[in-house]
Amino acid sequence: MARTKFPFFASSEVAAATVGEGAITATELNTNAVTAIKIAANAVETAKIKDANVTLGKLATAVAPTHVAKFAGTITWSGSGASLDTTITGVAATDIVQCTFRVAPTQAAYIASAIPSTNHLIITLSTANTSNQAQIDYVIFRATS
Repeated sequence: MARTKFPFFASSEVAAATVGEGAITATELNTNAVTAIKIAANAVETAKIKDANVTLGKLATAVAPTHVAKFAGTITWSGSGASLDTTITGVAATDIVQCTFRVAPTQAAYIASAIPSTNHLIITLSTANTSNQAQIDYVIFRATS
């Protein structure tokens, strides 16, 4: 489409056309009319990003986590033994476990191991917890990629 020239206007007499704030709404834009190349650098503010919409792929390598917490809780010891197998649906053998005592056992024991397997967490103490009062907090991490 050719531009029409209006010779009777001096160029200084015609101001640049502008669109007023809020004059065009989302319903008036065609799908995909605004593409990434049309958005100025630093134009998108945090408040304009929908909650839970930033993916790991959008994070800089320096801040992207290698693991995320998938499960956490407290286990109360039972069975009077040195080892306790607890069912935690969704745990994988490749997960990483971190444990600590919330309530230490009466016996002088420490956590010897915490081993994840499919849907299970097996915690072994250095000695049997015959009093069954120990409570162990755990966090289970999973690799992000």
